[in-house]
Amino acid sequence: MDESALQDMLDFRLVFEGETASLAAQIATDEELAEIRKSLAGYQVAVRRNEDVYDKDVAFHRAPPHLTIRSTRRP
Repeated sequence: MDESALQDMLDFRLVFEGETASLAAQIATDEELAEIRKSLAGYQVAVRRNEDVYDKDVAFHRAPPHLTIRSTRRP
């Protein structure tokens, strides 16, 4: 893949993920939002402590996963 195609893919991902996350946040229950906040807080703590953030990042992006699916099916 050339550099231009890679940049196009990254640009698309930024827009798509941002819009999907926004829609997911709009349809989330209070409990689901609490789960998302908890995952984000764990990530932020790891960053401040200069710890490996990979697992925290994955947890944040997967919590709760069904919101992303529901948000893409929203009329």
